[in-house]
Amino acid sequence: MASVVRYRCPRCFFGRAGFKGCEGQCRTVQHQHEKSFPGNVLCALAATTTGTRFNELRRWAKQKRLEFISDSFCWKWFKCCKPAIEEVYLSQQRKVLERVRMKYAEGEGLQLTADGAFNSRGYNALFGKVLLVDLKTKLILHTEVLHRSETNGNSSLMEQEGLRRLLRWLISKGWTIASLTMDRNL
Repeated sequence: MASVVRYRCPRCFFGRAGFKGCEGQCRTVQHQHEKSFPGNVLCALAATTTGTRFNELRRWAKQKRLEFISDSFCWKWFKCCKPAIEEVYLSQQRKVLERVRMKYAEGEGLQLTADGAFNSRGYNALFGKVLLVDLKTKLILHTEVLHRSETNGNSSLMEQEGLRRLLRWLISKGWTIASLTMDRNL
C-alpha cells in the first residue's frame, strides 16, 4: 500500500508547519481531504473483481507485515464498481446464452448438469455456490450464491435451494430441459 512517512524537521517551526511528509504514491485527486492512492484503489478493485474475501487479503498482509487498506475503503470502491461489474456480467451472460441457443435445434431441451460447492467442509458452511452448466457447450449458464441464513441456518439445504433458484431462472428465460445430471447431494 502507499507508504506515508511523516517526520519533524528540526530546522522548521514547531507545530504543524514543522512536520514534513513523503508519500510513496501520488494521490488520485490532489486536494487535502482525499487520501486515496492509486495502489490502494487498485487493490480494492482487484479484491472486488476477483471475488477474494477482504479478510483473507488482510490476513495475508498481516503475515507479510504490510500495511493494508481498511474494510470501509474496500466497500467504498466496491459500491462504486458494482454497477459496472453487473453490466459486464450480464453482457457476458447474454453472449453465453446466445451461444447455447445456436447449439440447440428449435424446441430441443437443454442437457444440463448442476453442482454445488461450499466455503468450508462439513455441515457448517457459511456460503454455498451452485453452478448450472450446459453439457453440449460446456459453458456455465448461471450461478447462485447462498448464505446459510437463507436456508434457516441449515447449510446442507443450500445446494437444494440453489438448484431451485437455478431452475426458476431457466424457466423465466423460456428454456426447456431435456436432462439434468447432478450428484446425490441434490
